[in-house]
Amino acid sequence: MELKMFSNIFYLLKNASNEPREDYLTEIFAETINENQLVKSFMKIFMSKNIEPSGLKINTQQTFNKLDWHICDSRPDIVIRFFDNQSKRENVLFIECKLNAAEGNQQLKRYADHLKLLEDRGGATYLIYLTEYHDVKKEEDILDTNVDTKFIQIRWYQIYNWLKEFDNDRLVKNLLTYMEEIELNKSRNFTPQDIHVIQNIQKPLDLLEESLAGEVDDVLKEFTSTGKIKIRDRYNQLVRDFKYTRQTYISDYTSVEVGFWILEDDYPVASTTLWIHRDHGEYIKIEKAFDKYSNDASNDFSIDRETYSDWIGLNIDKSLLDFLNDGDHVGAIQDYFIASMKSIKEIIGNNEDINF
Repeated sequence: MELKMFSNIFYLLKNASNEPREDYLTEIFAETINENQLVKSFMKIFMSKNIEPSGLKINTQQTFNKLDWHICDSRPDIVIRFFDNQSKRENVLFIECKLNAAEGNQQLKRYADHLKLLEDRGGATYLIYLTEYHDVKKEEDILDTNVDTKFIQIRWYQIYNWLKEFDNDRLVKNLLTYMEEIELNKSRNFTPQDIHVIQNIQKPLDLLEESLAGEVDDVLKEFTSTGKIKIRDRYNQLVRDFKYTRQTYISDYTSVEVGFWILEDDYPVASTTLWIHRDHGEYIKIEKAFDKYSNDASNDFSIDRETYSDWIGLNIDKSLLDFLNDGDHVGAIQDYFIASMKSIKEIIGNNEDINF
């Protein structure tokens, strides 16, 4: 389909995919670079080609029918086509944009096969893998030995740095702002503060771990008949989910989670949550009970419908700053976790008509 950004964005919102942010970014990035000047610069910076483009066309989510040996159709995120004014040769770029998602089944190899057909018709072809994180692909696994297609891997932070040269353009400026909001502008340089954090990182991690140990661990185990807690790599939690928690399951659709959450716009919080999955047989009844407790001014519980798409949580939390006046920070946090879990136990006990 031809690039009509606002119509495409409406379509994306209407038909939200598993990766709506990735699709959304694709649309606004494609529209932003839909200028001869930007494509010329893109080719020079990332492809080392001095080209004067004409007849520029950019499509998003364009479908290429499956070849005989493919398992499915192919749909590159962005297809850029233009002619080089000097060589008069058509240039075709397939760009696959990734944020958190992994490459699909033979996705890049299928794209390369389609580009080979375009190359056979006289085109200069490029396959670009644009990712947020380091995700190296071997060229020999993607391109046949007898092709001239150029395979280039680019990171989003490189796109951000490149686009800064054009920040006087309104669309570029808005895209840069959006990339900053979703942290695609991450600096690759250490600051003195970063080095200080690295040097002292073990102490706060030890404090977090100690705050969840001992009696807190014992009380959490009481929620399940097996007395077992789901073990997770909490270091990976910090990096991936910005949390440091322990969790136990009362049933397949009910869990209790206790620990720390790193908030984007505020200080970290100590948090305890009773989670209910939407497939729970008594979900509607439980949701009404949650509403009742969250609207009760005598407690500090609130409802969380945003953290996990398929779960609703009855949550209570407190900023870590609020514990700094206590003589024993870890002890105060442990007391808070224990009291919070006891409150959740009371809520479960006071709703005997619900099989949590």
